[in-house]
Amino acid sequence: SKKSKKGEEASVKVVLRIRPLNGLEKKTGQIPAWGYRSNQIYLTATPKGNKKKVSKFKDSFFALDRIFPPTTTNDQIFTGVGKPMIDGVMKGFHGCIFAYGQTSSGKTHTIHGSPEQPGVVPQSVQYIFDYIENHPGKEYVLRVSYIEIYNEIINDLLNPSGTRLRVRESKEKGVFVDGLKEEVVMSCQQVLALIAAGESHRHIGRTNYNAVSSRSHTLFRLTVESSGKRSKTSRKARILTSTLNIVDLAGSENAVKAGSNKRIKETGYINKSLLTLGHVIFKLSEKGKGHIPYRNSKLTRVLQNSLSGKALVAICCCLSPSSGNIEESIQTLKFASRAKKIKNTVSANEREDAETLLERYREEIETLKKDLAIAKAKAQNESKNKVDKQVLEKLKENVENYKQQLQKMKRLILTSTKEEVEQMKRRGSMSSGGIGGLVTMDANSDAKGNVALMKMKRQKFFTLPRTFFMDNPNGDDLTADFTKSDALLEMEGLENFDVREEIKAEDGALKASIKFEEMQRELENLKQELKNKDAELKTAIKENKRLKRDIRERDDALIEWETFYASLQNTGAVKDPLQASNRSEVSPSAADQVVKKNDGSGSRPSSDLLNSADADFDPPISSKNSK
Repeated sequence: SKKSKKGEEASVKVVLRIRPLNGLEKKTGQIPAWGYRSNQIYLTATPKGNKKKVSKFKDSFFALDRIFPPTTTNDQIFTGVGKPMIDGVMKGFHGCIFAYGQTSSGKTHTIHGSPEQPGVVPQSVQYIFDYIENHPGKEYVLRVSYIEIYNEIINDLLNPSGTRLRVRESKEKGVFVDGLKEEVVMSCQQVLALIAAGESHRHIGRTNYNAVSSRSHTLFRLTVESSGKRSKTSRKARILTSTLNIVDLAGSENAVKAGSNKRIKETGYINKSLLTLGHVIFKLSEKGKGHIPYRNSKLTRVLQNSLSGKALVAICCCLSPSSGNIEESIQTLKFASRAKKIKNTVSANEREDAETLLERYREEIETLKKDLAIAKAKAQNESKNKVDKQVLEKLKENVENYKQQLQKMKRLILTSTKEEVEQMKRRGSMSSGGIGGLVTMDANSDAKGNVALMKMKRQKFFTLPRTFFMDNPNGDDLTADFTKSDALLEMEGLENFDVREEIKAEDGALKASIKFEEMQRELENLKQELKNKDAELKTAIKENKRLKRDIRERDDALIEWETFYASLQNTGAVKDPLQASNRSEVSPSAADQVVKKNDGSGSRPSSDLLNSADADFDPPISSKNSK
């Protein structure tokens, strides 16, 4: 991303999730029709004897931000797509994640998951509450809403009576759904329960694609208001307000393949809204955008705030690799390629007014504290005056009511419990059960018991109602295709398709892409080599400076000694500097011999000469070399 005056430039992140072949596709002799490597996917199987289709599928090659293979788990999807988005939302940026693809490609499994593999929604909710717990010193208010768009009608899934809601627009809110119920939430379990209750009202149905098919688009929205804790000196604080939208789109489908006359109307509305979404994405990816038809569909109208360039956007395109869904897969990949070209300019959303719930709750808490103090003082005065017992009981009841209201308001503002836990630990009053639902475990507890506890919690960690998995007309396991290994493919499918096992040189686009990928790797290697050389150069410069410093110190010491030796020679005390420097180590007799040899006379003892030199001259001691 790049920073500009208006905000930070960010591209739409587009990833592809390839699911395994399901049981129906294997039974009907279909085979995997796509190959992939790194972030590139290409068609490897084309129908035999149909020249039109072969020419239509030619050069079916696409490059995306990341490709998740069939063995990918929902944890890996969330780590690659969900976590970076949630981090941005908690810092004040709007964010939007949605799953796109044909019917039965794995969108609902990716967004909601299963009891064994929680999807993006439940993991995002859990991650947000973990984020709050790991960031002490801040206050948060969270509220959620949940809607579905069925046959171009907006229904409130948290309020079954809220049907046929209208979309409106204002300068303050932008595009919003009028009359939509928003729930202020205080725990992860509360949010998941609300979503599960909403899913029980969602429209689903049976088609030839799968036994339980989503027949409507759903939009889960979580709004985050956050601010540093208010100090006594400052009355107003900077409040960040951001929204996270997670969209589970109904799949595009062929009405003939769907095989149900009752579903033709639904299919028409689903395909119309997805076609409009594709058109909007296409217009947004162009340089000269012109008019963008957001109003042509309720789906694009509701997503207008997210798609108009002010939000972080991540798209998880789900793909069936089956040879029977080549056309649908190509449409999905074309949509992904267009979306990848979109550039958004995002910035943190700050507000400093009383319109936010966080600020209003703070004001209400301050008012309740004052009312509570007045009620307490009045009750104390009346108890001293020995008034009627009924009056006194009424005053005490008022005090308790104020306390309960105050506690209720405080619970709506979420904060980390770490500070409270540390305070209670220091006081020595922390119980083994934890605080406020925070579970604390002994470090020496049984590891097997901990694993069993985490497994039990994980099985309860999902957002779809149990009936979604249990009330299956065929009695099939709807999540088995995402967890079990692939069986051997039926050989009949190989007779109907030309399968290209390896990449051929004549595929120009693929060859160019592979060359480009190799050049990118070479460039990264050169950059790393340059970085290493730069580090070596810095080390050499540092060593050079150290050597220069040592040389200067030695030069200064040498000059001082030369000056000292010169002074000795001028007085005639010594003639050989070497003798003077080593005089403490030379015996008197040896010194006499050296002096006699040098001047040729023995009239004066050498020991007397040295003693007189020591008496008159003290050698200079350099401060740098004094040690």
